[in-house]
Amino acid sequence: MPYPAKRHLRYPRVRVWLKKTFGLNVNHKRVYRLMKELGIRARIRRRKPYFGRRDAGITSTNVLSRDFHVTAPNTKWVTDVTYLPIGSRFLYLSVIFDLYNNEVVAFRIGLYFEIIRTISIIITNIYCKTEGEEVADESSI
Repeated sequence: MPYPAKRHLRYPRVRVWLKKTFGLNVNHKRVYRLMKELGIRARIRRRKPYFGRRDAGITSTNVLSRDFHVTAPNTKWVTDVTYLPIGSRFLYLSVIFDLYNNEVVAFRIGLYFEIIRTISIIITNIYCKTEGEEVADESSI
């Protein structure tokens, strides 16, 4: 097994590599000292930013209570907002699903997080169309 040249190892891993490859049992302080004399250094990786769970900005009540069984179309809709990292920015994808046949009722992609407003506009427009009412204009919402 050749020395992994592309991986920048620190002295404990170099010591393990010497033991596995050549069967050399070398003290870690000796490996450290030799690496220091030869100018072999590990490249420390930068930590990636944490995009984990944070406090929820807007929480809604649990109306479905995990009951996803539907017998007629347009009775239960669910929505999802996904962040898509593109370069140094994000695109925001908002999708509305009908649980009856898992059909996408509406979706919207945007550069800015105006998803809540977008969802309310889409739901209002679709609801008005199904009820036969006049469709609301975006400026009136």
